[in-house]
Amino acid sequence: MKANYTVAIERDISEKSPGFRDQVTRLTTDGRFNVRFLEQPGSAHSDVFSAEELSDVDMLILMGRRRIEASSLDGADRLSWIGRFGAGFDTVNKDACSARGVMLSNAPHGVQQSVAELVMAYIFAQATRLVFFDRYIRKNGFGKKALYSTRCVAAQTLGVLGCGGIAQRLVQLMQPFGMTAVAYDPYADESALAADGIELLSLEDLLKRSDFVSVHVPLTSSTRGMLTEQHFHMMKPTAHFINTSRGGIYSDAVLARVLNDGVIAGAAVDVFEREPDVEGNPLLACERAIVTPHVAGTANNIDAIAMVMASLVDSVFNIADGELPGSIVNPESVAGDIPPQKLSTSFTSTSR
Repeated sequence: MKANYTVAIERDISEKSPGFRDQVTRLTTDGRFNVRFLEQPGSAHSDVFSAEELSDVDMLILMGRRRIEASSLDGADRLSWIGRFGAGFDTVNKDACSARGVMLSNAPHGVQQSVAELVMAYIFAQATRLVFFDRYIRKNGFGKKALYSTRCVAAQTLGVLGCGGIAQRLVQLMQPFGMTAVAYDPYADESALAADGIELLSLEDLLKRSDFVSVHVPLTSSTRGMLTEQHFHMMKPTAHFINTSRGGIYSDAVLARVLNDGVIAGAAVDVFEREPDVEGNPLLACERAIVTPHVAGTANNIDAIAMVMASLVDSVFNIADGELPGSIVNPESVAGDIPPQKLSTSFTSTSR
């Protein structure tokens, strides 16, 4: 059987995740698909895909190192769908895709569990001062440890900025520990959230009430810089801030300053304004901050990688069968109505 579709994948991470390899095998063993990897080990390439690279590609699975701009689509006449590996899609020019009728999907369901679990770890680490005491005993032993207090998470308030799938999964995981959940999301269904035990608040009220504030919004023109220094001053001095979403939603320098000044008690940060260049970033020198190198989601979690790739490969098969892909981010690229179950959960939150 002659292949009907060319499916391009940005790079091969089969060695990292057997589950990724299994999903690629689903494609390569189906005679309808010609599968190729665009990035070879050690090969030089631009940060932006060229139209030449995509000229004969029907479907593209984008891993996130390289960008899709309007120039990438000029002459890529066969390209009908781009699947973004994970929940974020800020490396893709969504408007350019929509203008050319290229559907864009993300894969938020695959990262919901892994990101929510990491945020849980941050919450418990901050409440128990786990990282602080690990460093403390190595330097001071047991001496004067009574000077430093810890907290229980029970009866504390968890505030989520953006209440899509990841935030909702986090709330589900934390509710058995006795946490109260509040959310800020101007596009959320208040009655639906209330049924899940989540109270919808204004941004200001959420910041004032929460003991832990966790960010779960994509980086868009409307969310870039949405948190200012004034917003951090609205938080309790005992509160903790967590970001596993995207850098650029606030200034790293501002967050470091409010931490060093004791405006809030602490922060756990997995994403930064200028990744992967964090040399000189003030958060790395801040003792009140737990910092990690963007390990949330599919970056390191092999189970999440497998789930995300399965979701994207399912979409490839859907398109080949004449159906819509899953988790569509830009419904304006599709003529006619789209069933709600085909829309990305990211589309129904603060991404608009």
